[in-house]
Amino acid sequence: MNLFRSNPQDLQGSDPRPYGGVPDPRDLMARFRRRLPLFGLVAGTVFLAAVLVTLRATPQYTATASVLIDPRKQAVLKLDQVISQLPTDSSVVDTEARIINSRAVGERVVRRLRLDQDPDFASKPSGKAIQASLAGGAGAAAPEGAVDAVLSQMWASRVGLTYVIDVGFTSTDPKKAARIANAFAEEYINQQLAAKAGANDKASGWLKAKLDEMRRQAEAADAEVQTYKINHGLLSAEGATMAEQEISVLNQQIAEAQADQAEKEGRLAAARAQVRRGGGGADTAAALGSDVIRQLRGQRAEVSRHKAELESRYGPRHPDVQKVNQELADYDVQIDAEIKRVLSNLEAEVQVARQRTSSLVGSRGTSRGNLANNNRAQVGLMELERKAMATRAIYEAFLNRSKETAAQAGIQQADARVVSYAQTPSRPSAPNTRLNLALGLAFALAAGMASVVTAEALDSGLRTGKEVRNRLGLPMLGAVPVLGSVAAAADRGSLKPEDYLLKRPRSAFAESFRSLKTSLLSSRGEDLVQVVAVTSALPEEGKTLTTFCLGRLAAAAGQKVVVVDCDLRHRSLTQKLEGGVRKGLFELLAGKASLDEVLRLDKASGAQVLPIAEGSWSDPEIFRSPAMQKLLAELRHRFDLVLLDTPPILAVSDTRVLATRADAVLYLLRWAKTPEMAAKNALEQLAASGAFVPGVALTQVDLREQARTGYGDAAYYYGSVQKYYAD
Repeated sequence: MNLFRSNPQDLQGSDPRPYGGVPDPRDLMARFRRRLPLFGLVAGTVFLAAVLVTLRATPQYTATASVLIDPRKQAVLKLDQVISQLPTDSSVVDTEARIINSRAVGERVVRRLRLDQDPDFASKPSGKAIQASLAGGAGAAAPEGAVDAVLSQMWASRVGLTYVIDVGFTSTDPKKAARIANAFAEEYINQQLAAKAGANDKASGWLKAKLDEMRRQAEAADAEVQTYKINHGLLSAEGATMAEQEISVLNQQIAEAQADQAEKEGRLAAARAQVRRGGGGADTAAALGSDVIRQLRGQRAEVSRHKAELESRYGPRHPDVQKVNQELADYDVQIDAEIKRVLSNLEAEVQVARQRTSSLVGSRGTSRGNLANNNRAQVGLMELERKAMATRAIYEAFLNRSKETAAQAGIQQADARVVSYAQTPSRPSAPNTRLNLALGLAFALAAGMASVVTAEALDSGLRTGKEVRNRLGLPMLGAVPVLGSVAAAADRGSLKPEDYLLKRPRSAFAESFRSLKTSLLSSRGEDLVQVVAVTSALPEEGKTLTTFCLGRLAAAAGQKVVVVDCDLRHRSLTQKLEGGVRKGLFELLAGKASLDEVLRLDKASGAQVLPIAEGSWSDPEIFRSPAMQKLLAELRHRFDLVLLDTPPILAVSDTRVLATRADAVLYLLRWAKTPEMAAKNALEQLAASGAFVPGVALTQVDLREQARTGYGDAAYYYGSVQKYYAD
């Protein structure tokens, strides 16, 4: 709902943020120029403080040593690998950097360099440190205060993603800085070696005790295997058990026996077959394999030839032939007897071979039974052998590890090495003059900008017409400059503003009142604006001066003007008149004087002034009386313009009464001073009374400053239009 009878929304103008919600950069620049002195003061103070701190700072020297965390682990005692591969987890380097900066290394450095006796680090030790010193003597821990002091001045950080760690120390003494930095690097290496030696000794002792236990277990396991073999007949040679070897031998013997038996049975069968065929010659002898039969057959053959000769010579009946036949019969008997003997021998050999084969087969069956029993017992043996083998493997592993540990005693190497020792610095590292000045300048600019932003945020004063429209919802009717910002130097101290207005009618000061009068009198369009109540939210906002100047300007232009002093308490307008005032507004309203008696002529302009007599006082409610209403009617009749100089709205209620009886209310705000909330509260009171407020006028405007910083206001272009004014 609009609080005023005018429609200020129609006069608000454009969006204050014409760049799609982003503040106008020209407006921001103007605001910055407005706060430039504050910015310069704050920024200069901060920068000066930075310069003083830098100049007064004690020089600090930083020395840096470089430690390489060796990514390749030497394995001198391993023949297959002398240097291992790079580790994949580089976080180890970050961990080692923290170790270098640890309290343990710090204590070693303090003890080594006796820094607890150095004035730069010595401090009163804590009770805990004193007890440790008394209990441990020379080997006691270093005082905690000295350790803390040393650690506060050193740092260790990884260089990028490399395996190099920079170890630095800062001190006022450059030689001391280098010595302590190198001590930290070396003590870190020494601590690694000490830790490895301690771990090696501990491992050796543990391995020795474990080896004795594992040796006993291995011997017990081997004895159990042998006992089991003996108890179950699992003795073996050349990788096979006795039963397996026996069966192998029996199989071989059975094969030989069967072959011998087959051979003898074959010979016997062949001999019998030859005998059955009735052959009596060499074939039978060959079959029987008998040299005797062969000889007898040869002798018989000779006798047979001799018989043939005798028969051919003497015939079959000759005695010699008969004798030869007898010899042949003897040979046949001998041969038959030999054949029978040979066959009998062959049969005996066959029988012996069969018995031998049968015996071997029987023995093999027995051995196979024993082997089956051995195989069943072999399951338990295998379990015992696996157990014994595992025990021996563990024992051998511990034995090898023990030998390696013993061999590595005294040859431990640290996992890091110092690749660059700290050198005595020739230049101080702090204060870094260039860096400090650069940071000081940056902080100064930031502080200056922060002060500007803070001042702008806390500043609730109104400076431009755009701010008036955006914050109050009313147009700005005009701006009354402070005389010092527009008048020549010769006129600033010699002329009062109301006198300067008349003596310099072509000045920017006079033109501001003409512009204000024009805006005010045309604020109701075609309706006449004759009675104007001039007011403000707070005192000291130029209300009386503006009223008097408007009256003088209108009177100088030929209008009939009356300026009424309605400020019962301060009588500011009356005090501008020369001479005393015996009768005034109160006497007129009380009927004790006529209008012509109380009016005072301003000879310089021709305007009439209705003052308030000194020492007179009446009921403040007099402005609500019919007499006041009658007076305003008479003034309308006699004058073209009636200006009412009223008190501040937030001070008294008189203004709200007079505002309702005026054609328009000229609402004044002091440039850059009147708080926004005070201005709004006063406007709300005027709206509640039903007064017509056509707009706002800013007073005591510094036009030179406004022309420099008042972007968005008409006065911003004062430098461009200044040539139209003549001071």
